[in-house]
Amino acid sequence: VAQSKGWAKEVCVVPVDDELYGSRFVLFLGGVSPTAPKDAILVKALRESLAPAKLPSKVVRLDRLPRNANGKYDRNQMLAGLKAKTP
Repeated sequence: VAQSKGWAKEVCVVPVDDELYGSRFVLFLGGVSPTAPKDAILVKALRESLAPAKLPSKVVRLDRLPRNANGKYDRNQMLAGLKAKTP
């Protein structure tokens, strides 16, 4: 949704372990447009096309998403950055 509406140039969803639910999803957005809606509105738009269990529990906005040597999104680096920001 974010990419198709032009809100972000790059989009990656990463599953993370969760003690309560087993796993949850984090939505990483890269190259976010200044006209992109706030996270709550973005998640509301996702509700129209995703099952509740598939909705992201967190949205992280980055200038650009990190990539590995093969040019694929580097999920480990994204998650490491997420953990570094968590107190």
